[in-house]
Amino acid sequence: MFEIIVWVPDNGGVSMCFPASGFTAKQVAETDAVPKDRPHFIVDRASLPKDFSLSHAWVVSEKGDVTLDLSRVLSPTLTRTPEQKLATSGLTVDELKHLLGLPA
Repeated sequence: MFEIIVWVPDNGGVSMCFPASGFTAKQVAETDAVPKDRPHFIVDRASLPKDFSLSHAWVVSEKGDVTLDLSRVLSPTLTRTPEQKLATSGLTVDELKHLLGLPA
């Protein structure tokens, strides 16, 4: 069993933290890696939906179960293009390339 930590971020959906080798999910949950103002759950990685390409449409129940919400799969606010996501970040393409160490 490989345990990870999940929680609901401010914008909805699911945030996940995968502990580094040598650390347990419980140890990581006690650090700043997990927001203290959000309920979080330690779950078995195998219990997550299998298709990570749809993780933008995952939801966390009050019990910590992570499931696919089909109504979110085609939501226009959740299926933004990379260009739309970049525009909302406030960065230009050149600034992003610079941050990533890529040639302009």
